[in-house]
Amino acid sequence: MISQATRLINTVYGATVPKITVVLRKAIGLAYLAMGGGRMGASSLLAWPTARFDVMGPDVAVELMHGREIAAASNPVEKRKQIH
Repeated sequence: MISQATRLINTVYGATVPKITVVLRKAIGLAYLAMGGGRMGASSLLAWPTARFDVMGPDVAVELMHGREIAAASNPVEKRKQIH
């Protein structure tokens, strides 16, 4: 999956046509870059008032930072809620 995402990002970055990025709701992490956001060389970047930009979603961040702790807990669901 990572190699395919990397290929997509390289292709978008290397495109020589005008690129316009419109964000209506969420622009999160690698998906934001893959769609031409940020420093990907977009000719124009437009954001709707409801747009939200994040490095990654909070659920993914909790799993990334505390995954082992959650897995080792006697009640993983409760532990995840406590950390989140």
